[in-house]
Amino acid sequence: MYKLNYLLLAAIMCFANLSFSQTQVSFDAGEEWHSLWMNNDSCILYSVKENGLSNMKIKNIYTGETEEIPINNIGDCYFSKCCDVSPTIVFDGLENNNSPYVVYSYNLETEQVEIIIDIPFTGCFHPNMSFNLDKLVFIKAGTGICLYDLNYGTIDPLIDNTYENMHPSFSPDGNKILFTSNRSGNYDIWVYDIEEDTYENLTENPAWDDRAAWSSDGEFIVFQSDRAGNDDIWILRLENMSVEQVTSETYPEMSPAISNDGKKISYSANVDGNFDVYYVSNPLFVSTGKIPGNKSFSVRITRNNEIMIDLQDETEGSISVTMTDMNGRLVNSNKLEITQKSGSITLNTTSLPAGTYIITAESETNRITRKIILR
Repeated sequence: MYKLNYLLLAAIMCFANLSFSQTQVSFDAGEEWHSLWMNNDSCILYSVKENGLSNMKIKNIYTGETEEIPINNIGDCYFSKCCDVSPTIVFDGLENNNSPYVVYSYNLETEQVEIIIDIPFTGCFHPNMSFNLDKLVFIKAGTGICLYDLNYGTIDPLIDNTYENMHPSFSPDGNKILFTSNRSGNYDIWVYDIEEDTYENLTENPAWDDRAAWSSDGEFIVFQSDRAGNDDIWILRLENMSVEQVTSETYPEMSPAISNDGKKISYSANVDGNFDVYYVSNPLFVSTGKIPGNKSFSVRITRNNEIMIDLQDETEGSISVTMTDMNGRLVNSNKLEITQKSGSITLNTTSLPAGTYIITAESETNRITRKIILR
């Protein structure tokens, strides 16, 4: 009985802490949605819909500085971006009130907007860019989830429309597609393996589960669900398929995204009659000091083509780093002696030509392999 009371008290304290720990990011008069993390997790990109027009904003969560991206689209502007890797944002929108949805791209550096997918008389929704920047998945009306090759301009159907499918997104390795579907009789989060052509129901719950997003290491996903009676944010560890509630307020919290370092989760919440963007600390990080499944170091590439080895507190010894081209030829090799407990180490890639590479970083207890693109 004591153990039961203790667990109940711990749960109540956890939810109470979450109630007071959320931080509001946007204060616009319109509705703010679809937040994404960028600039080393210092900024959040989100959409603003006001007076029938959708635009984007980038806000620094530490300084409050805001940059407006005036695309003035009459659609809802569902977008995605590979943060800190590419300056390109892809989003859906309408050319005019009588046209179907098309897919646009916006370059943050050149400020150019262009249509990249326009299928006559057919709507295209919910685009998501792969981590290696060569493909998009999107919803094609009347067909289902399709794959668009950015290099060749080809469109291939992946998942047919026998059932309703929504909000697809690539896994970090590009081999799987996360999406919402009612193929089980209600809306769950599913994952489709592209190479194996297999499906798996990840949530399998009678509630409505939707808008899932991957962590950058592919170890867990965040999603919205009304399984507790209200739209809240939940997190799923793919290692053991355990689910944990992140938010538990009486108002709806929807459309989550997780920061690249895994420490924070952003979402849209209707606190006062209008949807604004908020973020909270990742409860898995708060409760354990590190995210289960997140290794003692991680690998990422910045917009400036710098390859960063991000260290965790327990990192020690050395890390061997090798890079090969797509034909398997070794192009770079380093052995990094770790003399610091945290922070980042930068690898010099100035001698390498632009192209796609496979980078492998390995210590005594950890091994990470990633596909990267140098530009």
